[in-house]
Amino acid sequence: MPEAAHGWLTDLTHLGTTLARGGSRFDVLRWWRALGAAEAEGELARLLETTPGVGSVPVDTLAGLTRLALTAQWSSLGARAAGRWIGEEPDPVGAEEARFLRGWLLHDAGQLEAADEIYATLEAARTRRLGRDHPDTLRVLAARAGVDRALGRASQAVQRLESVLAARRDLGRPPTEVATTLSALGAALQAAGDLSAARRCAQEALDLRLDTLGRGHPDVATSLHNLGSVDAVLGDVDAARHALEAALELRSHHLGRGHVETVATLYALADVRLRQGRIEESIALSQEVLAAWSSRLGSDHPKVGAGAHALSQTLLQVGRLEEAESCLLRALEIFAGRFGSEHPHTLTVQGALAHLAHRRGDLPASIRLWREVVSSQEQVLGADHPDLAASLHNLASALLAQGEIDEARAGLSRSLAVKERVYPPGHPERTATGFLLGRALAALGEHAGAEEHYRAAHAGLSASLGPQHPNTLLAQAGWSRAALAQGRSAEGRAGLEEAAAGLAAVAGEGHPRVQALRDELRAAMDGR
Repeated sequence: MPEAAHGWLTDLTHLGTTLARGGSRFDVLRWWRALGAAEAEGELARLLETTPGVGSVPVDTLAGLTRLALTAQWSSLGARAAGRWIGEEPDPVGAEEARFLRGWLLHDAGQLEAADEIYATLEAARTRRLGRDHPDTLRVLAARAGVDRALGRASQAVQRLESVLAARRDLGRPPTEVATTLSALGAALQAAGDLSAARRCAQEALDLRLDTLGRGHPDVATSLHNLGSVDAVLGDVDAARHALEAALELRSHHLGRGHVETVATLYALADVRLRQGRIEESIALSQEVLAAWSSRLGSDHPKVGAGAHALSQTLLQVGRLEEAESCLLRALEIFAGRFGSEHPHTLTVQGALAHLAHRRGDLPASIRLWREVVSSQEQVLGADHPDLAASLHNLASALLAQGEIDEARAGLSRSLAVKERVYPPGHPERTATGFLLGRALAALGEHAGAEEHYRAAHAGLSASLGPQHPNTLLAQAGWSRAALAQGRSAEGRAGLEEAAAGLAAVAGEGHPRVQALRDELRAAMDGR
């Protein structure tokens, strides 16, 4: 190892106080890069291996190295340094802090059960020694809530963070600390399916950080990332893109494009590109994310599973089914192996495999898989969660294709009821389920109900996609058929003719759907 590394390690003793106060992590990283330490992580890892004796590395240096590893997201190196620090720290309070940081590093490394065990022990110890509302106890509660969310215990995470937020506000803690809690609470609320509350927390955290830290601080990038992520789910794609691109610019500047947090923003942007219909861009970003996380975190890290799932969704859009299946099986192996078969991430991937079976025309397999997912999500997530609503929609789509109309209608009604509570009017999730429910009701001969849902879907699609988008025109064709079935012939024919002309302008007169609409028009005219 170069002798200079020992000098760097001596300098690390000065970093602990700054980082422990939540200081300028990007300044530390700039300092580190300025030393020319491109191979720093590997060199420091070798130092720990070649100096195993007690006292061979000063305790203050081990503490500084642990904090720097946490900042630079060197999770494995940091966990090892923290382990050494715990063993050599003579001060019980110092050893407790070392355990706390080791739990954080294990969380980053995806070793969630080990992190949770550390935090549970620390929570009990600090509650006894300091009280539940002491700032040091609150740090542990907030960190444990992060593990709760990663393990799929979103409701527990929300409860912990709400108590932490209330206590920190009562204690008059600094605005940056309150903003950090709001940010974490927003993420937990999003995982729990409360999207409106999640967005309020993300916005309040951003406002606090802008007021106290300024627009260029990396914690502002975190708030922009969180706000963009929830806006994407809420269907405000333009706002999501704006926030995420601003977050990417800040994170790339301060942390570099390959940093784990920067890659997380690329992951969110890949989802936005998919929602915008920019499929090739989404595929390219998803491939970059998967490669970066695999290289940085290891092939079995949960983030790699998330990246593989995201890539599969873009591949499905362009019909690359075999590649999509390979990604999904990789994600399933990671999530089921880490978290078990009932974790929300595992269930999401199983749902994607059910969708893949539908795309291949294997409706019995798709229906069987969707039933299993719905049953598990009802137990794990609860009846009002948007992920369950999405699965009910997808199960109903397969049931409709197989002709099981009554069950499809019941599932779609449940799905739409949840989506109407969760999403704003005109949201794509609401319009998609309303459109499909219109189809089910029309098939059952309930034309008045079908028309109501088709018209609502038409209004939402017209606002979000434009009046000449093919999906908008198909919704128009739906309510036009319902009008015909209820004896309003002139209105129905006019609507069908307008829809057929619009589709012909987009897809060509020879498109099968255009021809089908023309046939319906002729039949309607013959039946005058």
